[in-house]
Amino acid sequence: MVIGSGHGNDNVLQLAQLLLAETDGLPGLARATTHELRQVKGIGEVKAAQIKAALELGRRATKSPLVERPIIRSPAEAANLHRLAENWGDKYAIAVKSWEKNWEDLTTFFNYLADIRRIIYTTNTVEAYHRQLRKVTKTKSSFPSPEAARKLLYLATVDITRKWTMPIRNWPQVLNQLVIRFEDRIDF
Repeated sequence: MVIGSGHGNDNVLQLAQLLLAETDGLPGLARATTHELRQVKGIGEVKAAQIKAALELGRRATKSPLVERPIIRSPAEAANLHRLAENWGDKYAIAVKSWEKNWEDLTTFFNYLADIRRIIYTTNTVEAYHRQLRKVTKTKSSFPSPEAARKLLYLATVDITRKWTMPIRNWPQVLNQLVIRFEDRIDF
């Protein structure tokens, strides 16, 4: 994430591999100065500073005592919301208030099986899709008409969907549960 989307013809993975090769792996990357990082093609002053900052944050995080973060997996665990407020209310007051305010909607989420909940809360696919659309539109300073923008996004979507090959995890079971729950909405 720190090194962005790559450089020139190199994608982000190629740039990361080059960076690790040039600095002799993670230990060398941690020891490298920002000046040394900037010698790698595709790493400028800002990226070098961000890499050093991320490495320092990682170093500090591994040395700090681990704090138990609440992970809510079931309605029973969610019923312990008062513990969440007691333990995290001072640090995350806005988040706790949001949970309390939207409690009824949040607990609906737990009516679904774990595989369906995973699909609901996993946004990586959506974020990747949006990132690819932004990549297509960011090079355009303006569009002659809204129709031109729609056409560009349509063509980009067609191209993007050709590359979607990853199946949804446990899809047959998820589909069966969706059919049972929403039989009036899903036709077979």
